[in-house]
Amino acid sequence: MRWGGASRRDLRQSSNRGTGDDHLFELEGVSRITIFVPRHHKMKGYRELKALLEAAGCQVTYPSQAPTALREAPGPQYHAVNVESADRMPPEAVKAAHRWAHRRDLLHSFFRPL
Repeated sequence: MRWGGASRRDLRQSSNRGTGDDHLFELEGVSRITIFVPRHHKMKGYRELKALLEAAGCQVTYPSQAPTALREAPGPQYHAVNVESADRMPPEAVKAAHRWAHRRDLLHSFFRPL
């Protein structure tokens, strides 16, 4: 037992690995989602996600440079997956990318134009 009485197993099970739908409203109207993937992390489901996002009209780039504002944030041990749209991303694309990041417990950020 550590970390306030929680074991490593408890911490792994209680991470934020849900679907992320509880705060999906925050991503309404975004034009870019960046998902940060550790260098040696398995990209399970990436091909399917990429096909779905491209069919929705989004451009998917991996590995990519992190956006300029975030270049320092996660550090050099991460690759960035950029999902971009010329205008606003379709809601189904936002939901798919966001769920993919949450289910894999990956750090992610988004950009919403003013």
